[in-house]
Amino acid sequence: MKVHFSTKLFMKFRLSLLSFLALFFLAACENSGFQQSRNPANAQPETAANPQESAYNLKEIIEKKGKNGLVEVSIEHDQYFKKPKAFLGFELRPILDSIIKANHFDTTDMLVVFECTDGYSPSMDLSKAYSDTKGYIVIKDKDAIGDNNWIDSLSSRFMPSYLVWQNVEPKNHSFPWPYGLVTMRLIPAASEYKTVYPFKNPEMVKGFTLFRDNCNKCHAINHVGGVMGPEFNVPKNITEYWKEEDIVQFVLNPKSYRSNSQMPPFQGVLSVEEIQIIIDYLKFVSKQKVLN
Repeated sequence: MKVHFSTKLFMKFRLSLLSFLALFFLAACENSGFQQSRNPANAQPETAANPQESAYNLKEIIEKKGKNGLVEVSIEHDQYFKKPKAFLGFELRPILDSIIKANHFDTTDMLVVFECTDGYSPSMDLSKAYSDTKGYIVIKDKDAIGDNNWIDSLSSRFMPSYLVWQNVEPKNHSFPWPYGLVTMRLIPAASEYKTVYPFKNPEMVKGFTLFRDNCNKCHAINHVGGVMGPEFNVPKNITEYWKEEDIVQFVLNPKSYRSNSQMPPFQGVLSVEEIQIIIDYLKFVSKQKVLN
């Protein structure tokens, strides 16, 4: 017996087969890891923001912990006090571990962004928190008198917490020391830096890195970064109204321009060549402003 297929029936069968093969191919690609990396050096700026971003109120975390896990912390050289210090606080890693585990985060190229009451907002690679250097969120200065958590003159500035690090050299500024620390955000680097990373210009990557590690804690670009100092790109880029030689000299010694400047001098921290590399990056980023 011969079976005769109509033309319409044959077309429906072919379309169904093609659909099945397409779905099978996509599933196979996903399972084999055929996905774009979120590393800023590889990702593209149009990549959608990763839904893993989350913010955590440190005051609430500390209140929930109570005295559970509270330890004495000895710091050989405190970046703020410029001397050895002792505090009471909580190790940073277990706090991060609990957040990552509870949310099933993929930690590849993840950043930790710290937000403070005064607008200071440093960020760092999550991997640095798991290096040989241990971080602590401290809540009490051992030099404070009686039941006070902080020395009277510093109480309003340091509450509710202060992030410190053990075994960090004084000139190593890659580890942030934020006080008045209230919020901690975990976010993929490609999402945080999508409007400021030089995705299509590798020559600008060094300038971005230098800016991120030394300037972005206080100064934002395209609303990314701290708000303790002025925004550098919106609505005008700083290179559009400051002479380059003045930018260099201001960075090296801010008080030679403004007697009441709160910005620390970068003499001995950044070279003139490195500041020029940052300026070149700022000129580059002036062409990709985010106005809203």
